[in-house]
Amino acid sequence: MSDASGRKTKIRKVPSQAQKTAEKILDNFAAVCRKLANEADGIIRGVGMAIPGPFDYEHGISRMQGLNKYDAIYGIPLEMEIKVRVPKLKEAKFLFFHDIEASAKIMNRIMKEKGDLLRYYNTSGKIRVYPTAKTEGPQAVEFYIETLNMPTAEVRDSEGNVLTCQVSEHPRGRRISFVDTFKPGEPKEYTYARKEAVPEKMNTRQCYMGAERVRDIVNNYDAETYHLPYYYENKYFMLSYRAQEGIQSLIDKRTGKELLGKGEAPFFTPIYQVTELKDHGYLCREYAERSLMGRNIRGAHAKLYCAKLKDIVVEERGPVFTILRLQYTMPGSIHTEVILKFYEEIPRIDFTMHLGKTISMNEENIFLPLSLNFEDSSLYLRKEKETFRPGIDQLPGTCMEYYMSDDGIAYTSPEGGALIATRDTPLVYMGEMKHHPIVLCDQKEENNQRPIYSWVMNNKWETNFKMDLSGFREYLYSLWLSNETDPEKAMDELKEKTFDPYVMIIE
Repeated sequence: MSDASGRKTKIRKVPSQAQKTAEKILDNFAAVCRKLANEADGIIRGVGMAIPGPFDYEHGISRMQGLNKYDAIYGIPLEMEIKVRVPKLKEAKFLFFHDIEASAKIMNRIMKEKGDLLRYYNTSGKIRVYPTAKTEGPQAVEFYIETLNMPTAEVRDSEGNVLTCQVSEHPRGRRISFVDTFKPGEPKEYTYARKEAVPEKMNTRQCYMGAERVRDIVNNYDAETYHLPYYYENKYFMLSYRAQEGIQSLIDKRTGKELLGKGEAPFFTPIYQVTELKDHGYLCREYAERSLMGRNIRGAHAKLYCAKLKDIVVEERGPVFTILRLQYTMPGSIHTEVILKFYEEIPRIDFTMHLGKTISMNEENIFLPLSLNFEDSSLYLRKEKETFRPGIDQLPGTCMEYYMSDDGIAYTSPEGGALIATRDTPLVYMGEMKHHPIVLCDQKEENNQRPIYSWVMNNKWETNFKMDLSGFREYLYSLWLSNETDPEKAMDELKEKTFDPYVMIIE
């Protein structure tokens, strides 16, 4: 809400009373508007209301039914009802927004007040970076410029030092990436400027590349390209892979030990499981098949398919990161790939799964393995503020087939561990990938050593959910190597690392 001078009222939090009667809901809206209006000087110019859908935003009429919220005000014009109750708003203009749209508008307002230009067309300027971590350390910084006229760039810190950066394609122009060390809560400013790309020159004294321009000869001039079809290596990881064979190895170069853990498939390899519908002679097949599963998430005749790696594409290779695109074939999908992003100066791998799921009424599950191998390690999750070992630190007799985790999972061990952020998929599955008798928690140590999987999607529970899983989706994950041995601190570190520094373009 704003007054005649353009001054906006403060943002407050109040109960919605969305399950009350129409009169109480409308009186509550009016009370909030009245309080804010009394704080403003002069005539109120406008009132903005953020409301979830379904809603007629043009006319300010709720269309929500059967959602257990705002059912009582279905079909009621809110602007008229509020103006009757708050005469001071008689001349005000009402605007209704979807709650997500309103959040974006509020965020833009906050960023503008902090100096963000909100227009990113210039090929040179200044940025301000706000770190999110509470500990000092290197963090990846990315921002984009809405121009195609940026072959490469130069980034300098406030002291004039040039930082290594990488310019990549972005849907709206070009993305500029670099890594720097930040102190907790201390923003830093940088300048950026367009640079011409340096023409690539090959050493012509030796034949490192033939007429086909394929760099597949072992050499010292270009020590990386020739081995990228087989493996990738930086100072933290070495990943080995083979088309038609899959992921072979993932080495932690801190210790030289294999990271791939036990399970049905290696890390980065999607899994599809399907229970085909049978005619059981009663009710509908979709319900009957699912009801007979009991506490299992699959039927006794379920089939399991591990995705087959058909090709590896080196999408981008630069001084800040390298991107590998792993292209798979998998039943139940028309498109399956996992994109890996290895940072050169941070022990971090971002991996993203793209999935084009076919339509089916069969009971289906999609998984992504997250099992890693650390000697004498423990696996931790966190719910609310409680960090716990699944299968051990939980009530006896409770479920240990699957769990929800707020941020992801953490491995801790004396030799170092790892943090995995499951940004879009909070549900994880642990244990056997087959129909089996359900064992409830008995707090045994071996329960914590079971294979773990990101449970990406399923259609077992058909109530209140779409029956089929069809459509194109993207799922984001990140992995960091960590030396933290304290589980509480490890989960705190995971939460902090999940959010990259925020960048504003200020000049």
